Amino acid sequence: ELEQDFAFGGVRLLLEPVIARLDEPTRRRLLAGAASRAAALLDGDNDGGVAGDLPTMLHSLHWVVANLADVRPVLVLVDDLQWLDQPSRRFLLHLGRRIGDVAVAAVVASRPEEPAGEDGADALLRLPGAAGFDLAPLSDEAVLTLRRHAPGAVGIAEAGLLRLVGGNPLVATQLLAGGDGAPLGG
Repeated sequence: ELEQDFAFGGVRLLLEPVIARLDEPTRRRLLAGAASRAAALLDGDNDGGVAGDLPTMLHSLHWVVANLADVRPVLVLVDDLQWLDQPSRRFLLHLGRRIGDVAVAAVVASRPEEPAGEDGADALLRLPGAAGFDLAPLSDEAVLTLRRHAPGAVGIAEAGLLRLVGGNPLVATQLLAGGDGAPLGG
């Protein structure tokens, strides 16, 4: 949500940590050729000149992901699509149109009540091979199962916990987080 006003903030959150962990020869190879324009964006020091040529940057970022997929399969995970900045949403759509050619899969989550847009979840769902799933709220049984497996579940009475959670997975994980604030399972 905090990245909305930052051009390609979502893309940077996805790719900068991956690029930073690579050794220098692999990074140079990954950011060569058609991917070279994205290097300036992903170095974290500037905007890579995105304002002037969005289509070229989208193409270059696609090649960064394609080059990563040549090393190993890539899974792109995005939660809360509705909070991404527009250039990052445009990139996901651009990548989605070309995903069949590379070893890349994308899983994107969005709130159903968010307004549809030309680069939102509805646009992604129209892509060939896309599948959409409407997730139901957590059942009471699921919440209680999470509670049984929570490392340091807080002492909230069962009925109170179920009322507070209301089927919301984020609320459940936050309430059931261990005393150290670690998420469930971690």
